[in-house]
This record gives sequence, structure tokens and C-alpha cells, in this order.
Amino acid sequence: MADVLGRTVLSRHRYARVWGLGDRKQPSSQTPGVVLLEGDPSLPLNYAPFESSTTPTLPANLNLRSRGAFSPPQFTEILPNYSVSIGHVLPPSLEDANAGEPQGTSELLPVSWQRMHHDASLTDASLSPEIVVLTDAVQLASQPGKLPSAIIALKHRFPGALLWTPGIGGPDNLAALVHMGVDLVDLARCHQAVAVGMVLRCPAHAWLSTFANTKHNALAKPACSPPMSMHPTLWSAFPPTCSTIPWLPTGNVSSPRCTFRQRRFKT
Repeated sequence: MADVLGRTVLSRHRYARVWGLGDRKQPSSQTPGVVLLEGDPSLPLNYAPFESSTTPTLPANLNLRSRGAFSPPQFTEILPNYSVSIGHVLPPSLEDANAGEPQGTSELLPVSWQRMHHDASLTDASLSPEIVVLTDAVQLASQPGKLPSAIIALKHRFPGALLWTPGIGGPDNLAALVHMGVDLVDLARCHQAVAVGMVLRCPAHAWLSTFANTKHNALAKPACSPPMSMHPTLWSAFPPTCSTIPWLPTGNVSSPRCTFRQRRFKT
């Protein structure tokens, strides 16, 4: 059972779930969690259950490695680990075209908007992935209506799988993504914000220089210089609100109505 991800639902609210990873009696990590990419700062296992990399080959392979012992029945080895081809896919705007290199199929299942429209194997009843990766989440997020449609379709088709939306997560939208059913995020978007001197927060983005002489001075100092070394601080320094998200109830995202006992990322 080396390729099996041990997981159990600790809490749920509509599409959102808090998964306990590892031994169901004593989970060693839980979701929502971070997938560490190459160059990311090291985060505790409880916050970041997986790490990922891609190969330089064409088409590239996506590798996802566990950082804890999540595989039953003994939960003694650092497993499971996955590898799958992510193929060559067309952008969501060309959804009518069925071309390109097909994506692979394994316990780690990469899915694109194009694949959802043309790959009949996704309807196979025997297909039961452990983790689903929405590979073109960034492109879908820029086209109104497509990202929530894709997430809802994947949650209905693979309700027992963890869902990772690469490249779009951040402290400003984490509550919204989790409410939609996303289980795993990464720091790619946060790296981009740091590169242009911005802090991601809710309800809006702010330039680091804005905080140079304020009580948030820690976020404008070298704590932000190494990419995302300030990551755990953001959740504690900027309690976000969901007042700018029209389809979420108003109020602080730490309330039960908004986050269904969502775990906050704190130091």
C-alpha cells in the first residue's frame, strides 16, 4: 500500500473539508496545506504535507513527494510519492480543440480545462485518484466563471481526492479557495508578489513601503526579502475578511459561518 494516501475527514462544510493525513487516530498533518516548490522556505509538516518539482524534459513530469509518513498500514516510511506526465495542453480559450500531448493518469491526476472537455477516460468509474491537480488554474482564474465551474466539476467527480490548484493561492484568497473545495495551495503567487515588492492581504494588495512606518513594520523589513520567509506571519498580522467576496457571508473569516473551523496558518 505504498502508493495509498491515508486520509480521514476531520471537518466539513459544503465543498470544504479538513483532511487529516496519516494515521486516522493521530494525523501528522492536515489540510488546507501548502505544497512546497523548489526554492521555498521550509515549513512545518503540519502546514506543508507535500513538496513538488517538475522535470526539465518535454513533456515534463510532475513529481509530488510526501513529507510525512502518510501511507498505511504502518505509517513508518515517508510515503506516498507520485510522478505523472503533465503533457502539452492548449489554453482554456481553445477548449473546442482536441490537440496536444495527453496528460498522464495515476494516483496523482493532472486535469486541465481541455482534458475535462475531451478526455472520456475521466468518466471511468474505476478511476479513483488520491490527488487531483488543476494544472491550468492560473489561466482559468483570469476567465470569469471557469475556475469555479472546474472546481465544482472535479469535486463532484472525485469527492474523495485532494484538490490542488497551483499558482493561485495566497493569504488574501485562501478562505475563498478552501470554501470552494481546494485542499492544497502553493507559494508561487506569493513569490511573484514579493518580487514586485507587494504583500498579499485581504481585502486588497498593499505595497511594502506603505508599512515602513506602521505597526506592521515587520512585514516591510528584511523578513520579506527572502522569498516568502514572512509566510506564516501574514495570517497572524492580517486577519482577512470576506466582505469583498460577494458569494461568501460577510464577517471575519475566522467565524464558523465563513470557515467551518478552518485552521489558520499561524506561527
